[in-house]
Amino acid sequence: MANERRKADLAEALEDLHERMRLVTELQRKRAELTGTGTAPKGYVTIDVNADSVVIRTRFSDDIGDLDFDEIAEAVTVAARAAVADVVGKAQALTEPLTAQRDSRPTLGEMLEDLTGVRTEISTPPPATLIPPGASVEESEWEPGPVESDAAAGYEQMPRRHGPGVNRLSW
Repeated sequence: MANERRKADLAEALEDLHERMRLVTELQRKRAELTGTGTAPKGYVTIDVNADSVVIRTRFSDDIGDLDFDEIAEAVTVAARAAVADVVGKAQALTEPLTAQRDSRPTLGEMLEDLTGVRTEISTPPPATLIPPGASVEESEWEPGPVESDAAAGYEQMPRRHGPGVNRLSW
């Protein structure tokens, strides 16, 4: 039952992801078409920028000649900054629905945190038994540990072979 619920939740999350991706694609297309316009005080300079804040058109009023070079430079700077602020505001308004959706839904990280519980539900397998068939736990006196010297008494150490076979170091 819980497994079916998880499958349904995952399917819903994947569908939601696909819907968000379609929305992002549509918003990217609309953003690419955005422009912003800024005008300096007294209307001497008007600048248009695209969505990447690149100047795409600059217009001077007929009486621009009344300004000296420093005043024209200042008017261009003010108009450009206003145009960038305009296009940034439009882009933020365009992405507002996506931002609201994102804030109202759990993040992928939050969903994955929920899935970490699955790992704890899967227990690690117990170690294989060391008790021979037919023997009970009480009958088994063997416990893993170091080999005592008395147990190894009377056995001759075999010379290590370096040829093919089990004793070979690279085997």
